[in-house]
Amino acid sequence: MPNHCENQMRVKGSKLALDNFIQQITRTRIEDDGTANTFIDIAHCVKPIPADLQITSGSFGKNEDGSPSETQLAYDRLYAQNKEKYGFSDWYGWSNANYGTKWGDYEGTLTRDSDNEVTYTFTTAWSPFNESFMEYFAEKFPELNVVYTYSETGMNFMGCYIIAEGDGIVYSADSEIPDIEESLDDDGEPNWEEHYEKVNEAIHAYNKFVETIAPF
Repeated sequence: MPNHCENQMRVKGSKLALDNFIQQITRTRIEDDGTANTFIDIAHCVKPIPADLQITSGSFGKNEDGSPSETQLAYDRLYAQNKEKYGFSDWYGWSNANYGTKWGDYEGTLTRDSDNEVTYTFTTAWSPFNESFMEYFAEKFPELNVVYTYSETGMNFMGCYIIAEGDGIVYSADSEIPDIEESLDDDGEPNWEEHYEKVNEAIHAYNKFVETIAPF
């Protein structure tokens, strides 16, 4: 299982621009039991993974003589074709390069704060969206203002992107979250309660700072 990176996007714009944004990032998937599941999926809606790359990555066995199985050979041909065409053999490498994270966004909640503002909180695996994806996002939605903050407490980092309407990314930064080494008791043992308090205070202060420098 990955470390989970917590993310929040505060998005502002006209009612029409936000209505369009929500429509474009909403997916409906038919589950195995036949029910329809509608959810927000920024990564795969904004920049879908090429269909050719939606294949399994791994080993598919060998014959008794040690040679690759027919299934393995078939997949190896697909991997080679994809590598030549896309620069990646399957979805995994492409996602990490294009999103900055392997699964995109998940466990998301979208709140319509007003006609002109929405807040989307979500999770990513190990890392937030990367600069390349956020630049692509800004080009696709040039009429929006965005404050995007993230934190990953397992690896002690947090950061942000600020996107201004028509100007793309106008600010981005990374910062450190307090390490457990800063919360040891007199015996050198970790004081987890103190640590979590420091972490939460640091993240809150950082997010508040980011809000103050956003030019909108």
